[in-house]
Amino acid sequence: MKNIVWLINPLTFTEKEFEFPTYICEQMNGLLKVLFLENDSLEYIPFISNDPVFPTVEYGMDTKEINDKNQNLAEENKALFFDIVKKRNIALTVHNENGTLMEQVVEESRFADMILVKASMSVSYEDDRYPSSFVKQVLTKTECPVLIMPEDSQTINEIYFTYNGGHSSVFAIKHFSYLFPSFKYLPVTVLYVSEEENKKESKHINDIREFLYAQYKHVTVKVLQGTAEAELFSELALKKNIIVTFGAFGRSSLSRFFRKSSANSILETIDIPAFITHP
Repeated sequence: MKNIVWLINPLTFTEKEFEFPTYICEQMNGLLKVLFLENDSLEYIPFISNDPVFPTVEYGMDTKEINDKNQNLAEENKALFFDIVKKRNIALTVHNENGTLMEQVVEESRFADMILVKASMSVSYEDDRYPSSFVKQVLTKTECPVLIMPEDSQTINEIYFTYNGGHSSVFAIKHFSYLFPSFKYLPVTVLYVSEEENKKESKHINDIREFLYAQYKHVTVKVLQGTAEAELFSELALKKNIIVTFGAFGRSSLSRFFRKSSANSILETIDIPAFITHP
């Protein structure tokens, strides 16, 4: 069985979040492990005043009051979580690690086949970016592939592999194929974007086609002309019920396969599952 670690913020958990992780777990024949991530260090919550004269005045809540509210909400959502587990008879385990939030995630990833997390997951009230800074750290620091979950649950009917002729994109494709053998009958589209000289293009296409034909029944290779950022976004923007792979996420920065702004744009704008690795 595959080990799948699902990251949950108990302050924001809702029942609908159960659908996609359990679906993925079934597809992978996996064991679902849950890691609740809780942040005890928030000092205040900013509020906007209702005063029509000073509408942008901010004020803070007392630290103890915040911690008490957070604790109560977390406990309520955990109770909801375990109630759903019991009602649906879902097999999973809950893990608790010591250390900072990111230390906990890295420790779990070391012995996991994949991490599940939503792009919007945040552990700070001030982090409203998408993907959040916390998720970016997960992408670069974890020691296993990460599957960015869609906000709305959806089944997977087609696979998109991004490929640039480099080892990192092949690394992502290999890992995906290993983790999801049940998807071998789904149609596969390879989005090829060359980052090397054109004379090597035909060899790269033949290599990836030969590799995938041995594992999948329906394979199409599309050669994209233009910049990787623009072409990939154009191909994926209107898609639903697909999953896409990306490789080459470095330890200290986002992939050279993307510019930072385009990676953010794709994850922010397109609500599809994204399977992401770094060698």
